[in-house]
Amino acid sequence: MDHPQAASFRGWQKQCSWLGYNSVLVLVWLVLWKLASLMEYAPGVSIWYPPAALSLAAFIVLGARAWPAIIFVLCLTSWWVVTANDSDSTMSLIGISAFFYTLSHGGSYFIGALAARWIIAKRQYRAVHVTLAWLLLIAVLSALMSASIGTLTVWTKQYITSSEVLNVLLTWWFGDAVAVVILTPLFIALLGKRYSQVQQILDYLHFGSDGRALASYIVKLTLLIAVFACSLLLSNRLSHNGTEAYMGFAAMLILLPQLWLALTEPPLRTAMSLALLFLCVAIAVSLFDLRNIMLVMQIALLTIAAITWLVMLIPMLASDNRHLSHLANIDQLTGALLRHAFIAIANKYLDQRYTNQEPRELSLLMFDIDNFKQVNDQHGHSSGDRALQLVATQVCNSVREDDVFGRFGGDEFLILLNGTKDDGLELSKRLQQQLQINAQAELDIKLSLSFGIIELKANDTIQSAIDHADALLYKAKRDGRGRAALAGTATTKALS
Repeated sequence: MDHPQAASFRGWQKQCSWLGYNSVLVLVWLVLWKLASLMEYAPGVSIWYPPAALSLAAFIVLGARAWPAIIFVLCLTSWWVVTANDSDSTMSLIGISAFFYTLSHGGSYFIGALAARWIIAKRQYRAVHVTLAWLLLIAVLSALMSASIGTLTVWTKQYITSSEVLNVLLTWWFGDAVAVVILTPLFIALLGKRYSQVQQILDYLHFGSDGRALASYIVKLTLLIAVFACSLLLSNRLSHNGTEAYMGFAAMLILLPQLWLALTEPPLRTAMSLALLFLCVAIAVSLFDLRNIMLVMQIALLTIAAITWLVMLIPMLASDNRHLSHLANIDQLTGALLRHAFIAIANKYLDQRYTNQEPRELSLLMFDIDNFKQVNDQHGHSSGDRALQLVATQVCNSVREDDVFGRFGGDEFLILLNGTKDDGLELSKRLQQQLQINAQAELDIKLSLSFGIIELKANDTIQSAIDHADALLYKAKRDGRGRAALAGTATTKALS
């Protein structure tokens, strides 16, 4: 196949993929619309409106490419609603209805999606909790814009009176807001798997499967639904005449198990649990005829959803804090502790050495790579970096878990060793031998180490010990390099 034919085939394949993707979007949108109509507690009013969440998610992920599918479903549902209510309706009436529906629904959520995409592009991986708060606010304001335009439209057409405007606005707004706050993150996760930029953000948010056991999630989800079902049945049992007062309490009672689930399960499962939970709530509204407290129920649902999303960030923020702590304390090239972290841990060791009846012996080793500048100058900085990594790897493989290893700066390292200075000498010999073998094999460079070794006394501080070890290291280098100078010993020791 020649190049023009290959390009034509790829273009045709891309168009087919786009058509198939939009067809699925249309089908899912219509299913959600029908589901919302089945959950209506008054003509045209549902406790939540899932298509709003799908529209917002589609615009966030696809941008303007989602318009064909969204316009199609809005026109189709406008035709459906108008003809169902008025069999004699004209095409012009259907067209006007579709236009205002597209303006209120499509326009509002497209503007909200543009704002969300700007926030994501600007902040992306910084302060994710702030970004999520902004996205939730954008979702709620988009729902308010849609409800405001829609309410204004039906009022100007005299479908509602002036006294009904506020009530229609609030029920419309909260119906959309509940859906976008609960379902939009879930739909973004499902739609965004095809788009690398969105997927990178989802991966950062851990919005995917992390291999945790599914059985425990099912148990938690079952418990969540059971708590809500029992609270509804109990409230209905307590008072048939005043059930509504207990229903608001029942809606808030599910907050605790939902938060437990959000703290212990990945975000994708949390989103799925919210969707399933509020589907059960919508069904309960129809069963118990709770239209008199519908606004209270919607506010309760919004509160639960918003708190859940923010609480869901706690494990991720804790993970980020651990990562930042790692960056602040660990040298990224060698994996050794940075100087300040080494000194802090070494001070704790000194404070604790006399807590037992027999104080443990501690030794400090300070060492560096001989002629390290020549390695960088003659073989390049990449070879120098690799030499540092080889040294760090050898140390990590040779010391014990309760020893402390740090990078003092440049090619200088520190080891706080649980043992005597003779133990430190034996360790320095092993490190020298291993480094010579590995450096020759991997870098074709002959490397050696020089050590200053001091055994810490009762009145030593870590800073005084470092100063002493540094002077001994200088002495080892002055005597010919590849040697170790021990405190209290007049001559230096050859390491090989």
